[in-house]
Amino acid sequence: MGRRPDVALSVRCGKAEMEFGILGPLEVRNGAAPVRVPGAKERALLVDLLVNAGRVVPADRLVEDLWGERPPGNPANTLQGRVSALRRALGPAGGGLVTRAPGYLLEAGSEQVDAGRFERLVAEAMALGPAERPRAAKLLEEALGLWRGPALAEFADQPWAQAGRPGWRSCAWPPPRRWSSCVWPPAGTPGWWGSWRGW
Repeated sequence: MGRRPDVALSVRCGKAEMEFGILGPLEVRNGAAPVRVPGAKERALLVDLLVNAGRVVPADRLVEDLWGERPPGNPANTLQGRVSALRRALGPAGGGLVTRAPGYLLEAGSEQVDAGRFERLVAEAMALGPAERPRAAKLLEEALGLWRGPALAEFADQPWAQAGRPGWRSCAWPPPRRWSSCVWPPAGTPGWWGSWRGW
């Protein structure tokens, strides 16, 4: 199966269009131009928010994720500083990182990062009937083609990263030659999907 470039759907934050990839090393693009996010904490913060895109992540949880058992002296102010630095790095799109009690929210739906696209493609394939196997196969191939390396590669050893959604977290790198190497479809899925085993 040939690889295709990683594709993440564009997310409009303010006047900018940003693309985010987490199925591999963190990748941020503004159109065709890569966006550099300096600082390990800022990168970890962005990935944490992307894993939870569209949902508020409590500030105390972010502090725990970023600093573990060794939090800074003033956790709330230090976290706020990291958030401000991340907003600056994202430029105009930084307006999509909003403060919302009890923490922070990245205004991007699950479709707006490559992991969300992966989940949608798999769901579309699973919804097709036996007569549409060729189309389903193409959708699954496209889904696997989104992977550029291990998911959340830079932070794979962090507990918060390991708790990502099981559907895409369980697919190993390099991508499997056969779809059955992933947990999708979930064990016990009824119907004709059982015949995909070994494809």
